This record gives sequence, structure tokens and C-alpha cells, in this order.
Amino acid sequence: MEKNKEYSIWIISPNDVYHMLSNLIIRLAKQYSTPVFDPHITLLGDIALPEDFVVSRTNELARKIRPFNVTLTTIGYLDDFFRSLFIEVAQTKELMEANWQARKLFKRGYDPEYFPHLSLMYGDIEPQVKERIIAEIGRYFNIKFSVASIHIALASSKIDPKEWRILTEFVLKTTQGEKR
Repeated sequence: MEKNKEYSIWIISPNDVYHMLSNLIIRLAKQYSTPVFDPHITLLGDIALPEDFVVSRTNELARKIRPFNVTLTTIGYLDDFFRSLFIEVAQTKELMEANWQARKLFKRGYDPEYFPHLSLMYGDIEPQVKERIIAEIGRYFNIKFSVASIHIALASSKIDPKEWRILTEFVLKTTQGEKR
């Protein structure tokens, strides 16, 4: 395994929501000199395993979970580089189960409690600046979308966001053609 080759499993929103969020991330990045990155919800991150193993397990994960809905709710922020400014994601049973399935497949039961969110900015930004941004763009989102696939990204907290890239997509299990 190459140094700094770590993966994440991402949920990517449909095109219309993706473009709206991407434009917002780019605008904020230009205005505040922060990194630009693809809008995503990390289902499981910092996977330091060989790529073929990650692909195999993610394919298995996609077969275990059915399509589900995601709701982006309220903007929040933390004093954390990768969770500097974000939109919280409703912790639905389906989303939390998808995370649990990923944790089981990758033997990551020891991970901290899952906090689903979609980051808007990375960086060390003062709380007053974050409050000013929230006042400008609004605190509440209530954006809903369907999740029909998951993605493997070459991305982790140890890799510069400029280097991140989506590698492959896996369609989630559907009820069509299933045998009981």
C-alpha cells in the first residue's frame, strides 16, 4: 500500500443538489481562501486498506443496503478543520444502518459515534466569521434527496483535499429482481 493512499465511502447528491452545493463550496472557498472539494456525506472515512479490498467490501456493502432518503437540515460548525462549517444530516434509521453495515464490513466498530454531515468549508475559521456566513446563506436547508448509490473516493483526513478524487460508484441493492 502506498503512503497516503486512504479511501472514504461517500454519498453524493443528485446533480441539481450537487451543483448547488458545489457552487456554494466554491464561492465560500474563494471568499475565505479555504479548500475546494466535492460536496459529499462521508459514510465511512479514513480507510487505510488496499484498493482492491476496499472495492470488494464496498461492493458487498452496496448489496446489503437499499436506496434511502437523506435530508440536509441545519448549518452547524465546530472547531475542527474538516467540520468547520457544515450542514447536518438527519440521522434516519436507514442512514445510520448503512453506516453500521460499513463499520461491520470494515471492522470499524471502535469508531466514534457517526455524525452525518455535509461540509461546506474546511479550515481554521473564527466562530464570528462562521456566524456571519450563516447569517448570509441561512441556517436552515431542508433539502431532501434519494440515495441510490455510494462512491469510493481517494480521500481522507491525511490527504490534501486538492488531491481527493472519486474513483468508482456502486448502485445500491434494489427490490427489482430479488428472490426471497
